[in-house]
Amino acid sequence: MLPDLNTTSEMIERWVFLNGQFVLEKLAAIPVTDRGFLFGEGIFTTIRVHQGRCELFRSHVERLEKQAKALNFTWDFQNFGWISELIKRNRAQDGIWRLKIVATVKEQSTERVAGNILAMLDPYQGTTSDPCTLCLFPYPVESPLADIKSLSYLDHLYVRNYANRLGYTDAITRTRDGILLETGCSNIFWIDQGKCWIPDLELPYLKGVLLQGLLQHSTWPIQFVNATIEQVPKSANVYICNALTHVRPVISIDQCHFQRCGQKEKLLQQTIAQVLRFENAEH
Repeated sequence: MLPDLNTTSEMIERWVFLNGQFVLEKLAAIPVTDRGFLFGEGIFTTIRVHQGRCELFRSHVERLEKQAKALNFTWDFQNFGWISELIKRNRAQDGIWRLKIVATVKEQSTERVAGNILAMLDPYQGTTSDPCTLCLFPYPVESPLADIKSLSYLDHLYVRNYANRLGYTDAITRTRDGILLETGCSNIFWIDQGKCWIPDLELPYLKGVLLQGLLQHSTWPIQFVNATIEQVPKSANVYICNALTHVRPVISIDQCHFQRCGQKEKLLQQTIAQVLRFENAEH
């Protein structure tokens, strides 16, 4: 039986979708032999659900499919009809929610196929548009899985937690040569001299689905760059972005301060709206 409509979101018993069945979150379980649990061997994506509708859904699924292939395991990506029921059961038709879809590799199997498939919803309580402050993570971060959103995600969380402990929103990771990559949980770019400057796509970092959409619909010409923090002009307007929080202006990186531009922020929001309309039309 579904929860009472008048029950607050905090009191509603959460439902998850686990291996083809709807299960109360408190009753959901996976085997201790699960390779995602043991080794972080699996993939996930986090989808923004706004007013009951999944944003950038096709792009998220395409990335899951691509990354499963990169990790050499198969998963049936055709059937996602259960998502609408999961949204209904969790009373997630209003506001912003976070839908996390996880696929792990089957344990003790000669076949490289998906083992446990889990999807869970929770209301998003974070900030989606406020300006943020960044610092530089002091050690190089390079991984052969940098472009895969695997369950081995602790390094990203560690980077963000490092920044939070120092009072910053997030931290920027860099290569051994000091080239800017991304933050713990977002992509970074800046606008200057009439162009949008983005870390080179050949660099080892996760290219978010929102970043990919912005690349296709940008109002400004795109310039890919291998840049150190010293090469980011003081006149630039700096931003971070991901599919959950969209675009947030950066007002400082360590002790270097950057100006905001209301007109550019408005244009970025319009570009995001265009990205969402385009995907909805395609879906």
